Amino acid sequence: MKLNSIGKTFGTTVSAAAIAALAARHTARTHPRKPTWLIALSGGVDSRVLLDLCAAYRRANPDTAPRLITAHVHHHLRQSASEDARFCELLCTSLPEVSHHHTV
Repeated sequence: MKLNSIGKTFGTTVSAAAIAALAARHTARTHPRKPTWLIALSGGVDSRVLLDLCAAYRRANPDTAPRLITAHVHHHLRQSASEDARFCELLCTSLPEVSHHHTV
């Protein structure tokens, strides 16, 4: 899935890169030592798009982009819950931009 822009704010399209850059600048100002973004990863489309966006930003800005950590909560409520957890684990191990992945 390729993402060129996200949403519309007051009639103007906001680029995904602009959103990531703004978040990175805010994180660097508020946490200057070691900025880290924790991404809650369900395995659904929305959290995968967020992870892809953050990973792409990190690839484009390796020296300044925050470190990425993902977390998946395995609730054991559906039969497919174990498959979701495994999918998230495989997705994160395939992305070198993700520093750590945790399943809880």
